[in-house]
Amino acid sequence: MASISFVIPTYNFAAFLPETLDSIVAEGYSSIEIIVFDGGSSDNTLEVLKEYRCKFPELIVLVATERGNIDTDLNRAVMAATGDYIWTVSADDVLMSGWSKAIYSQLKDHEPDLMLVPAIHCDIRLRPRRDYPILKEPALGTFRTVITDDHDLLTYLSKMRTSEGLFSFCTSCLVRRKRLEAAPLLEHLNGTCWRYATRLICILIEHQCEIIVLHQPWILKRGENDSFARSGFINRLKIATVNWDVAITYLHQDSFVRHSMLLLVKSDIRVLTLFYMSQFVRCEEERLIYRACVESRLRGVGGQIPFLARVLISIPRFVLLKNFLTLAKLVLRFFQQLIWLLKLSRRY
Repeated sequence: MASISFVIPTYNFAAFLPETLDSIVAEGYSSIEIIVFDGGSSDNTLEVLKEYRCKFPELIVLVATERGNIDTDLNRAVMAATGDYIWTVSADDVLMSGWSKAIYSQLKDHEPDLMLVPAIHCDIRLRPRRDYPILKEPALGTFRTVITDDHDLLTYLSKMRTSEGLFSFCTSCLVRRKRLEAAPLLEHLNGTCWRYATRLICILIEHQCEIIVLHQPWILKRGENDSFARSGFINRLKIATVNWDVAITYLHQDSFVRHSMLLLVKSDIRVLTLFYMSQFVRCEEERLIYRACVESRLRGVGGQIPFLARVLISIPRFVLLKNFLTLAKLVLRFFQQLIWLLKLSRRY
């Protein structure tokens, strides 16, 4: 049976770690390794992990010597893994009961280089809100393909529904350790938040690669707890748009392939999301970042900035979502009055 190394980067997530670890070890741990990399937490993370060793003595705890970021922490952590496969897990996510049988069955039958596992999006208390399939047509069942050239890659991209198809959600990704070790380290992508995901993309595009995308979710993803948003919503938007430009452009792919990948990784950002985010612009610096994000998300194949992007960019920052809602209420009230007048005229 293939062994799995669970790699969990954490920073001030002591309140969630025990539940995450319990979901892993609850189904037995004869073929698993767990590595927790603490990025310098100021809460009681290390005390929690010390207590957890009583339940799982083999737990490996690594502690950063200096404060880094998710790029440095995650890539340092995976270097310590020794299993056949590496499964990176966010420190506040939970694996669903039955994951072990389902995942090991796929690894045994197909021995893929990469595997993607869908999640159910939940609230902060892990109460399910909605399924979040990775495939556009999840009813087709497990998707399996071997990517050998750009045509195979484009076919794969066309079947993916969300940015998770290119590894944006670390908990969804399993990778064969030897393939990851052969991938470039990409240290210059530190600070983008996509260094590890881009390493996985390198595996997808630089070698013959077999990938499996499951249709059944086995992860409970805790919402309302986005550590990327700690630096503000506008900077969070930058991570999801501009930073992907930096990461994907580095890969030097054919322009059409590059554009297809960029469309996929930004597909979660809707136009209404861009409009909504405009209300969080608080200063000139954030206005410039917001403009770059809008252009990044809506830019065409040839680099053209469409009319819609220009409209969003030109919106004064005092035109907030509440103004839009007020206008919507006025329009609704107008039509209600119009309908009432039409009904009244018919009576007479």
